[in-house]
Amino acid sequence: MIGDFLHFIRDSRSLIQMFREDGYLHLLMEPLFTYGIGFSLLLFIVAFVAKENKCRTLALLLLITSSIFIYPYQHKRNQGGPRPGYNPYWTAENQKLWDRQTQRRRHFQYVYYLLAAAALLNIVISPETLLGKGLSVGVLGLGAFVLACGLWLNLHEKRIFHPELRTERPIGGPLTEVVVYRSGIT
Repeated sequence: MIGDFLHFIRDSRSLIQMFREDGYLHLLMEPLFTYGIGFSLLLFIVAFVAKENKCRTLALLLLITSSIFIYPYQHKRNQGGPRPGYNPYWTAENQKLWDRQTQRRRHFQYVYYLLAAAALLNIVISPETLLGKGLSVGVLGLGAFVLACGLWLNLHEKRIFHPELRTERPIGGPLTEVVVYRSGIT
């Protein structure tokens, strides 16, 4: 355990240098949208049910922050992406998938901005008014839609680096196959 800790101390300098690389920042920001928006929505639902204004405001601020981070992520994407010659695995087909995914993310970035604007309006407008309650329900619905879009985009992102996920499965079919090996022992 002490050896692992000392190894961590020695590698901390390279870890700090990695934070300056666009590719590493891109990888760190990628799950922020899914987890950040999911956690914010859960917190917002709790605040909505409990009628707690401070918790509601915190959830909306987290929602805005998670949504706004699409801007630096989108602009670091091409700089942080693998290049041909990255490794033997990275092929022209993978580059086409990367470019298509970049275009897909560019098209969907506006739903994140819309969610941030709706959450900001929800902070400004009182939740006791009819408009405020309607806007809260709208933020919940839009947040669920954005979360579903984020999960869908993450699936396509995973398909770039995991070719076994590229084949389309029928709806309701298994994502993985379970293979049972029987030994001769009874």
